[in-house]
Amino acid sequence: MRTRGGRWLWVGLAAASTAAHAQSYRDVPLGGRTATMGGAATAAGNDSAMPYLNPAGMAGVPGDVFGLSATVYGVTRRTLRGVFFPGGFDTSAYGRYEPGRESFATNDTFELPSSAMYFRHLSADDAPVRHKLGVSLVIPTAERMSYSGNTTGAFPDVAGRLSLSQAVSRSMTDYWLGPSYAVAVGDRLRVGVSLFAIYRTEFATQSQDNAIQLFSGSGIVTGASTLTREDRGWGAALVVGAQAEIARNVWVGFGAATPSLPIDGSSVGSASGRVFADSTTTHIGTTRAAEYSFRTPLRLNAGAAYEDRRRLTIAADVQYYAPVTQAERSRGAGRVETSFPGDIARSVVVPIDDQRGTTAVIAASVGGEVCVTDAVALRVGVFTDQSPRKALGSAAIDLWQTRANRRGLSAGVGVRLGSFDTTLGGQYVRGEGTYGAQNFLGKGASFDQPTVPRSYREDTVMLLLSGAVTRDEARRQIEAAAPIGGPSGSVELAPGGAGGAR
Repeated sequence: MRTRGGRWLWVGLAAASTAAHAQSYRDVPLGGRTATMGGAATAAGNDSAMPYLNPAGMAGVPGDVFGLSATVYGVTRRTLRGVFFPGGFDTSAYGRYEPGRESFATNDTFELPSSAMYFRHLSADDAPVRHKLGVSLVIPTAERMSYSGNTTGAFPDVAGRLSLSQAVSRSMTDYWLGPSYAVAVGDRLRVGVSLFAIYRTEFATQSQDNAIQLFSGSGIVTGASTLTREDRGWGAALVVGAQAEIARNVWVGFGAATPSLPIDGSSVGSASGRVFADSTTTHIGTTRAAEYSFRTPLRLNAGAAYEDRRRLTIAADVQYYAPVTQAERSRGAGRVETSFPGDIARSVVVPIDDQRGTTAVIAASVGGEVCVTDAVALRVGVFTDQSPRKALGSAAIDLWQTRANRRGLSAGVGVRLGSFDTTLGGQYVRGEGTYGAQNFLGKGASFDQPTVPRSYREDTVMLLLSGAVTRDEARRQIEAAAPIGGPSGSVELAPGGAGGAR
């Protein structure tokens, strides 16, 4: 039993070398109008998603604008098959296994802002060439996954019983922050550029407990393991774009984001565990310290739109994400300490060089807007979101990872109230693919190959809220509501452009 218990412990700690990795590139809806139109905005969009998607769109926003988009509330429900014993139970040690009660829960809720911007005119509204400068914060990736479960069973051939519990939590967030510049040449051509600093944070925890009683309790084997890992990194990327009206109300657009340049990063983690068998206890622990780097892919997006902002808008986008050989990499050293019964404690330093690549993916969006009145617009959209992850296999790096291709539906209403332009909407996203289940006590389980891919499904519902306000319209509203200060009884604010943006 001692040898087998040690194997459990190593399998339980195998995930110490893995972290949360990007499940998709479009899991957070950006902007207000853009998000409720399925993300189709490359050709004619002009909300807070544009600095990231196509900065040329900011040149089409009249006035000095502050905009905020938020995922007010979201919930993800997951369906995982074969979480316990995905490779079938190994009967070579204890004979037949009869499964008993099993419980499993994996529902995640989240709340976060997805984009914010402030843009200011540098030239008059009627100038033939109009310049705009601003700054924005965009969160295109914010993944959350957690689950916990337990199971029991019996070994009738040896009058034994098994209990097993497991909990996993993972999170990953990308923050893009930086300035943008856009210019409009006449009324039919816009170009723009954004320079972003990218900050990525990843965090993972895992715990597992198991117990086996044999021969009606005369033989007992127990084990437990815990691990944590945290990765932090900085990078930089450039986004460029253009929009052009090629016929009356017909626009085309193009955007490109360069592969990010790694700047700095670190990866730290620890894991510990113990196995009690034959009245003795085996301990093992690992610590890691490594340099961490990540690379976002080259992104090319193109779109076309028919846009009459007073009546009807129809838009379509295609996005291409190039493959990345080293999307994430950790290089450093780890220390493994073991303490076996009847032997001295041992400590070994091992090199760390973990890396993961991504595949090329293509995503598409189609959306529309119908203006019911001058103040109210209804929007709807559909989109796809393919996973860039390579197919999951049996290696430790795939343990507890997910790979799902997604498709979604969005809808919302835009309302303009004086100086404020707001959007209220929602998205529903269905993802289907595979999940890296741990092959605990399963056939062929080993430290190097502890994973068995099993079917996976997720359903996410998000409530979206966004708002934008132009400084000039806000000034007029304040003057009308509170006529104080100045000879004419008006509030003196800095001048800005006129108009608003949905």
